[in-house]
Amino acid sequence: MKLKIPELTVGAFIVARDGDLLLVVSPKWGYLFSIPGGHVLYGESVFDAVVREAREEVGVDIKPVRVIAFQEVCNPPQFHDRKRHFIFVDVLCKALSKKVKVDGQEIVAYTWVRPSKALQLPLETYTERLIRYYLRGGRVTSPSFFPAAFRQ
Repeated sequence: MKLKIPELTVGAFIVARDGDLLLVVSPKWGYLFSIPGGHVLYGESVFDAVVREAREEVGVDIKPVRVIAFQEVCNPPQFHDRKRHFIFVDVLCKALSKKVKVDGQEIVAYTWVRPSKALQLPLETYTERLIRYYLRGGRVTSPSFFPAAFRQ
C-alpha cells in the first residue's frame, strides 16, 4: 500500500509596484482564477520554490517578501484530482515586472487586477480566502493559518 502524505506547496501572491495582483487561470483548478504556485522540491527553501514556480508558470521575476498565510486543504472540490491533501505556504511577493508569459497548458490566461476588484472574478476558494485576508490587513500582520475542513 502506498502511503499518502500531505504535499507541501507554495503560492505566489504577486503584487506589482502599482498594487495590482497577478491572477492566473489553470485547468487544474477548474478554470478559475488562482495564484501561481506548485510543489516545494526536496532540499529547496520555500522562498526558492516560490521564485522557481513564478518563473516556470508565468515567466515573472519576483522578490519574496514574507509568508502571509498557511492553508491546509484536503480533498479540494475545485481541483482536478480531489483525493489530495495540500499544505499551502502562501508568500507575498513583489513583481519585478508585469511582463507575463503563459504556456497555454498549465496556465491558460492571466490578469493583473486590483485585489478589491479581484473579488468580482470567478476565484478558486483558497485564493478568494487569501485575497480577503490580504485586504483585511494580512499584508502587514503575522501569517495566518487556515486549517482544513476535511472532506471524505
